[in-house]
Amino acid sequence: ARGDELRTWLRERHADDSALTVVQADITHPGLDIADADEALLRSVRDVYNAAALYRFGLGRDEAHQANVTGALNVLHWAAARPQLRRLVHISGYRVSVDASLPYPVPEDQRSALYQRHGAYEASKREGDAAVRTVAAQQGIPLTVVNPSGLIGHSVTGEAGQYIGLADLAERLWTGRLPALAGSARTFLPVVTVDHL
Repeated sequence: ARGDELRTWLRERHADDSALTVVQADITHPGLDIADADEALLRSVRDVYNAAALYRFGLGRDEAHQANVTGALNVLHWAAARPQLRRLVHISGYRVSVDASLPYPVPEDQRSALYQRHGAYEASKREGDAAVRTVAAQQGIPLTVVNPSGLIGHSVTGEAGQYIGLADLAERLWTGRLPALAGSARTFLPVVTVDHL
């Protein structure tokens, strides 16, 4: 059913979906819980793009870690099992690679401080970034990490699939409902349109 939704969405935008294969997967499980028949279809995959993550307000530490750290590593291990793998592209988050000294695995005292300071989502994205970089280097997996800035809608249509965070901020600004808050001249959040990314 989700594959049909995706195909409909693509066709409405005049995209060619004739070479598209849709399979069900769950990044929180080793092997991504891909059915054997679907796994056979994906044996020849050469490039893997991981844009999966869990983000929502009130996200708990364990749930964030399961999706954004364990899930990222599960995708890495799945990609590494592709016999013709050329590259794993790990699409992470803005500023999650800022602390290049973050070790993986993160010692528990440092991990607790990380989650306390940054919250479950950002801390799990930082930890996931460190995990993917470390394990890919150890296993010789060709890796590209993309850390996009805040994403906004399409540059022409404005269409966006994200309705929390930056999208909510832009909507409030547009409708004149954004309260003014004192800030620092050093606060900077670059944004990029989804089609550019």
